[in-house]
Amino acid sequence: MHSTDFLTDGTSGRTVTPATRDRRRHPAPEPSRTADPDAYRRLDAHKVRQLAVRTGPGPLTTLRFAVTQRIIAGTGGAAASLRAWYRRYVFAQERRDLGTARAILAVLKTPARVARTAWRDVRAFGPAARDRYGVSLLTQYRQLAWLALFRGINTDSYYRYQLFRADRRRQAHQFIQSVEIAALYRVLVVREAMDDFVVTEDKGVFERWCREHDLPTPAVLAEFEGGHPLSAGGAPLPDRDLFSKLADGYGGAGARRWTMVAPGLWTADDGVVRDRHSLFMALARQSEGGRVILQERVENHPALRGFSSGALCTARILTSRAPDGAPELARAAFRMPVGDSSTDNYSQGGIAAAVDEHGRLGTAVQAHERLIGVEVLAHPDSGVAFAGFQLPEWSAAAALAIRAHSQLTRIACVGWDVALTIEGPVLIEGNFAPGVKSMQMPFAAPLSATNYLAHIDAHLRRSFARAR
Repeated sequence: MHSTDFLTDGTSGRTVTPATRDRRRHPAPEPSRTADPDAYRRLDAHKVRQLAVRTGPGPLTTLRFAVTQRIIAGTGGAAASLRAWYRRYVFAQERRDLGTARAILAVLKTPARVARTAWRDVRAFGPAARDRYGVSLLTQYRQLAWLALFRGINTDSYYRYQLFRADRRRQAHQFIQSVEIAALYRVLVVREAMDDFVVTEDKGVFERWCREHDLPTPAVLAEFEGGHPLSAGGAPLPDRDLFSKLADGYGGAGARRWTMVAPGLWTADDGVVRDRHSLFMALARQSEGGRVILQERVENHPALRGFSSGALCTARILTSRAPDGAPELARAAFRMPVGDSSTDNYSQGGIAAAVDEHGRLGTAVQAHERLIGVEVLAHPDSGVAFAGFQLPEWSAAAALAIRAHSQLTRIACVGWDVALTIEGPVLIEGNFAPGVKSMQMPFAAPLSATNYLAHIDAHLRRSFARAR
């Protein structure tokens, strides 16, 4: 039986296809075509290495895949299956980089490596967990080493999901980890969803796509790239607060809020007052490191006043679909800025609160410098409590995310950032590789409790199957 390959070589970037004799029986899928010639470069698609695996069709191939997948995973369930996919992917990369013999040797050295790194990491991050939760460093080391060796759990997950707590540790294998899911997102995008990737990855393209599909989103007023403005010409800017961000940035990096201090004058966190010309000059300089877009700043719904000092709050709404199925809402978290931050991103020190199916807030967490996600009961700036708070316009926000995903026909999952405003919900952006920390930490429950991981697993299985 012949194997199926990833689309790219990983060394030269050339297209890889099965042998000629295999093409007749198992034709390889054509890569998704996109109007953006730089999409593969921005995705680092050339780093997607070959993976020799077939999931079907045929009973013997299906059985062989099921058996090897279970052996590699070590446990059952959707998260374990995705972990097996990730382990296959990592081994394929190591085999290409090191050769088969050295890749196998690296696997055999895993126990010794786990023992060393677990002790190093416990010494670095363990004291915070010991002081807050009373778990000794030796106990943490024993737990982390066991989870790393037999469940594939890394240090980041052990501390962020507080797996040193007995109630969490029992379901440790059901948590999906950031490093695992990020690699699998890229695999699926490269194989079958490049066109959808461009929409969700480029914020300028996203705004135009929303307009085409009658989806509410803030208008782009100007774009800058390579030190020069790309659009806007001499058009005046509106007399209101503005917001700029990197067109392909992540985690709120490079975002700035421009507060109007007088008609035609704005200031940012540096305190410098700028007119239209000097504002454009500042954004042009920033664009030397990547394309920048300028938009009108979206205002929070008045009901959310207690959760922000001015920066926008957003609901991260995670949607996914089974192959050939309709999009579903998997989980949602409400993200809030702290202090004078311009963004609500958890990675920038923001707070993420669980949202139930009715739009009510539950447990909230804030990042701790030593990796632990610390539970918070109320917003530190206002004292407003989280538990039970009803988000405004929630049904409309959830419906908007589902409607948006239904316009993207290939991509398995999207993380939608939705602003709740007095005029209704507004799409801020879509994320082709949404993070999983804010979708698991506030809930104290893994994403395997939803259909989300099963949907991604199903897309991978279909992608690596071949019709006779």
